Amino acid sequence: MEATLSPVKKLELTVARRSLSDPDAPVVDQVLGGDQAAFGGLVRRHQRGLFFLCLRYVRNEEDAADLTQRALLRSYEKLGSFDGRSAFRTWLYRIAVNLCLNAIRDRDRRATVGLEPQTGAVPASQDDDLDRCRRRDQLREGVEHLPPKQRMTVILRIYHELSFSEVAEVMGGTVGSAKVNYHHAMKRLRRLHEQEADR
Repeated sequence: MEATLSPVKKLELTVARRSLSDPDAPVVDQVLGGDQAAFGGLVRRHQRGLFFLCLRYVRNEEDAADLTQRALLRSYEKLGSFDGRSAFRTWLYRIAVNLCLNAIRDRDRRATVGLEPQTGAVPASQDDDLDRCRRRDQLREGVEHLPPKQRMTVILRIYHELSFSEVAEVMGGTVGSAKVNYHHAMKRLRRLHEQEADR
């Protein structure tokens, strides 16, 4: 972890975090105050969400687990640079998204692994269940084929229930651009759904 913060800097960051009503702020303050074991609470709170975020990008459980651990480790190492202007979760998700994008870029460079649709074995004893599964798979496939920024916006907004301001923070953009990306993504997904319905 980085050098211990000065008392003035700690106070400034604590005030900034409190103003965000960040539920993680007290634990972050504990860790920065020297209670490194308190970081385990942050891991328990965010590990599952991080794993599913990574899985939606890399579509491989082993890679997603590895990226989750790397994101948690990096956040621990860089916690001293967390400025409190966003929620801890938003900052952590940004680290994870950047790691995922780097992993995808590296994988594409090597061109050894293709993105294959992920299908789960779903018991479907009724037509309704089959239709629901088919629609869910079509939606997942549609999201996979969105342009990167639109895909990231949809994943963060829908699957991880982040607000537009949090999405903008994770993506390093503005709230307006997050809304525009989301709007265009929804139009594309609607168009895809209509095309599938016409078949």
